Amino acid sequence: MNGMEIRLKPFYLAPERERETAQEKARSWVEEMKGLLDSEPQFGDPLIINGEGELRRINENVCLDTDALIVAGAGSIPSCRKLARLGLPIIVWGPQGYGHAGEWDLRGFLESEGAEAYAPLGPAECDRIVRIIGTLANLKRSKAIVFGDIPIQSPISSCWDPGIIQRKLGVEVQQVPTESLLQELEKVSVGEGEELFQAWKKDIERIEGPSEEEIIQVARLYIALKGIIRGAHANAVTLAWFHQLEWKSEGLKGVVPPCLPLAMLIDEGITAGCEGDLNVLLSMMILNYISGRTPIMGNIYLHPPLPTVEDRKVPRPEPELKDIKENIERNLITLSHGVIPLSMCDSKFVVEDYHGQSRGVTAYCHLVEGREVTLARMSSDLTKLLVIRGRLRKCVDSVVCRFTAWIEVNDVAAVAHNVFSFHHAMVYGDHAEALEAVGEKLGMRVIVV
Repeated sequence: MNGMEIRLKPFYLAPERERETAQEKARSWVEEMKGLLDSEPQFGDPLIINGEGELRRINENVCLDTDALIVAGAGSIPSCRKLARLGLPIIVWGPQGYGHAGEWDLRGFLESEGAEAYAPLGPAECDRIVRIIGTLANLKRSKAIVFGDIPIQSPISSCWDPGIIQRKLGVEVQQVPTESLLQELEKVSVGEGEELFQAWKKDIERIEGPSEEEIIQVARLYIALKGIIRGAHANAVTLAWFHQLEWKSEGLKGVVPPCLPLAMLIDEGITAGCEGDLNVLLSMMILNYISGRTPIMGNIYLHPPLPTVEDRKVPRPEPELKDIKENIERNLITLSHGVIPLSMCDSKFVVEDYHGQSRGVTAYCHLVEGREVTLARMSSDLTKLLVIRGRLRKCVDSVVCRFTAWIEVNDVAAVAHNVFSFHHAMVYGDHAEALEAVGEKLGMRVIVV
């Protein structure tokens, strides 16, 4: 599944006198919608309703995978009542997508019959409605894989119960032991990894640090990951803790970070996250569906990321208090991570070592500065959804976490007082209004800051 898919069934309500021309009018109407809607829904064949015969056969013409109905024309009360009884959301389409008097009347009647009905004011609003309905439908069609132990050994505030997640959001979650991934990796030859590395070169500006052998290792990991994801018919993945990926066979020594493979998977439509954080993975999926854009995750701080200290006897450095105070004064937060999909950037990859430790592979590319962004995360009990509006002001190669972006927000104190965890999902654009609607339909209290 690449991004959001939504399946609409068109119903054209035609008076008896239009029987001869209704089919052509219905086809023209569907072509009009295809030209006006950016959300690119999949349309079923339009069904003409202009008599009792078609009314009796409505149920036969609505497939089980239909997500919503879209209606145009002038219909009778019996036909509209029948549509309401189908139990699906109904979009009432007006001239060029602009609903007014007649469409409002039909919407009001459908709502009185118990239907969830909309009469959008123009194609842009219709797109927003389509994406809200499609997000809910796509969550129910989604499957996420967690490689590693559940719950993970981390203080991350997340939901670890797959049953609760499926009941609340509709997403199926499958846990796969790390050993299974390692076994799949052993089936991938060095030659396959080398061939993939050669294909990746077109997206790489330069390599600074890692050897080709190390990059071939992560290419082999990508192939193994994708094989399991494809076999499970999943469209989302997270790894509980990459330090479990310690390979000791076929010449693979030590730990191989999965950052670059995950970035590649994201650009192929597979939502991919780190540290087994299901809540940020689910938030990434929602942002992807609601926006139609590539999602990313990261750690939000009030300071740049700190150097990693491998020796536990050496104290981890403290953040500079001046950096925190300066960001508070300027309403800035930072977002840092090592998984950067190329589709979000205005440069090619620079392949570098992991956290400046002369081991493993990460890659940097430059996020687009000046863009509006939306960050989101749901609470660990799935009852609240935090939405943060912002604008990306600066992006740098920070070595630790590889990229750091400075994001200007409306109120940094409101962010600090409402976050549920440091991991957050992000996409380009302002999608707060649509996220409010999705969160409410999922029974969550939505907090927009």
